[in-house]
Amino acid sequence: MKKIQILLGIIILYSGFTASSMTAAAMTGQTVYDRDLYNEIYKQIASFQSSFTVSYRGDEEAAEEQLKLILEDIRKKDSYSYENMTGLEATLKPNGHVTTIQFTVDFLTTKEKENYVDEEVEKVLAGIRKEKLSEQEKIKAVHDYIAMNIEYSNDTYGSSHSVYTALTEKKGVCQAYSLLLHKMLSELGFEMQYVKGKAGGAAHSWNLVKLTDEWRHIDVTWDDPLDDNVNTVRYNYFLKTDQEMMKTHSWNTAEYSKAVSEK
Repeated sequence: MKKIQILLGIIILYSGFTASSMTAAAMTGQTVYDRDLYNEIYKQIASFQSSFTVSYRGDEEAAEEQLKLILEDIRKKDSYSYENMTGLEATLKPNGHVTTIQFTVDFLTTKEKENYVDEEVEKVLAGIRKEKLSEQEKIKAVHDYIAMNIEYSNDTYGSSHSVYTALTEKKGVCQAYSLLLHKMLSELGFEMQYVKGKAGGAAHSWNLVKLTDEWRHIDVTWDDPLDDNVNTVRYNYFLKTDQEMMKTHSWNTAEYSKAVSEK
């Protein structure tokens, strides 16, 4: 029996491998993950289940390698669910040719809270959909909604990192801002990436959005004035290229799509 613990968030700590080694493993192309195993694990994580068990037809070592690849793929394909995890423990129990994997997962949220988030997000998006807006105008509308309705603060009753707290208390920190932007724009059909790096000398998160085949950065947290003046929104970090963002932000560029300068 082997127990693997993961601390998720800005830094991932994995007994035996790290986030960078997960990425490297996924990029080798030498191992293809088991689709049925992926579907079952993803279904449970996407529905915010804190405890579940799956079975894999293979030995313990193969199961561990599969888990690395699957978690990395979930991070890439569904950052919203992945970044809502704060910790994961997987206990591998081999029995002949089958390995049982028992998961214990800590989340920022619950299924019930996410039902509320879905309802509130849809109310806002319904109004945006009614307008005859261009793709850029839709992005701006979501950006402005978040900046004008959320106050940057960690003085909250719930987790200041969660979208649920941002919507119910109108307060939150960068993770709540960027997860909310990620969710809302994804619901509008935009391809999104959740970026983790540094800004102002501290760990930080923001977003990449694909607009007319070009990736652009958005940091809605830094576009929300700290004094939180009503109806005040900045656009210093709205639809920016890598070159523009690198003036104040840093990140592992190898892990994310390139937001190149316009020709």
